[in-house]
Amino acid sequence: MREELLDGGGRVVAVYDRRTRMERPYAAELEPVGIEPAALVKLLFAERAGWVFSSTPDLCHAAKAEGGTIVRHGHGYSYDLRTQPVDPGWTAGPLPAGLRFSEFTATLDEIYPAYQLAFPPGHVDHVLDAETERRDFARLLAGEVLGPVLPCSSLVWDGEAVVGVIVVNDREGEPPMFGPWISQVYRDPDPRYRGLGMVLLRRALALGARAGLPAIGLAVTDGNPARRVYEKAGFRHTDESMTVLIPD
Repeated sequence: MREELLDGGGRVVAVYDRRTRMERPYAAELEPVGIEPAALVKLLFAERAGWVFSSTPDLCHAAKAEGGTIVRHGHGYSYDLRTQPVDPGWTAGPLPAGLRFSEFTATLDEIYPAYQLAFPPGHVDHVLDAETERRDFARLLAGEVLGPVLPCSSLVWDGEAVVGVIVVNDREGEPPMFGPWISQVYRDPDPRYRGLGMVLLRRALALGARAGLPAIGLAVTDGNPARRVYEKAGFRHTDESMTVLIPD
């Protein structure tokens, strides 16, 4: 839900998407409206204490200087399905022998083990609060965070185990900052499954193009080696943002 932040005179000085993150109110994609970063930071600290917000690096660095904590530094990417090439054959892989695709029909219990393996301690996206992360994942799959899961989402199975996952949500808004959005893509880190990330990305692009989607976007944490995979797959850098925790 898009909300507004007003100054003392009732003037709109920022707009954002109201969500929840880290079990706190979250002002996502916060955009200043005719106000300098330093002035907006003072207002945020006064009016949104204890919140989390994401915005451009200049605003987030200003917030850090005032005592905020940067909890994520990310980069946005987009693949324009209207202008960039898509091979329809990407829907079929290739997959290593013994593996198979399926539509996104698995439960959270079936896809979560590979998620935990993909982001171990030391990984830039490892989350310490596993209980909260699992709950947030369930909300994502239920369409409560970025919108419903789209049919271009896929799973890769090895026998009865899910070893690769891509989740594409129908995020409200227009590309490249919004629209169809890859909220999760990961694989079991076992060397047998090397390359599945690229296969899943290309399959989602081909299925998305077949369905008439305009583009597919994603965000990646700064320092995540998967960023090279996205660039190799043809995703183009669109923006840079940070997420900041405002002191209580």
